[in-house]
Amino acid sequence: MNCVGKGKRVQLLARDSLVHDGYLVEVVPHLRFKKDYFNLFDLICVGHGFVRFIQVKSGRRPDLDWYLRCKAWLKDTSLDVTLNSRVRVEVWVWKCGGKAASHWWKDEV
Repeated sequence: MNCVGKGKRVQLLARDSLVHDGYLVEVVPHLRFKKDYFNLFDLICVGHGFVRFIQVKSGRRPDLDWYLRCKAWLKDTSLDVTLNSRVRVEVWVWKCGGKAASHWWKDEV
């Protein structure tokens, strides 16, 4: 299985979904050693009065370490999501086929 290709296809699905909903989406440029924004997020979206930082996964949720690093990043950058309702940090997991239809599983941090 081509894991890099699968990840790019899922990220493209997420981007297209957000663009369709009216968001301006910035996708991380894939450079040699830089793969995510702040080593945490794949997409940054602006629109409808919100800024959304999104990590896209295919098949499974990120581990606990990702959530802890994300909380620490939010604290360090003073983007307290509980106080600032205009900033959202989300994880989108693409669940593929099987007996159920393919769908997004979404979680806010």
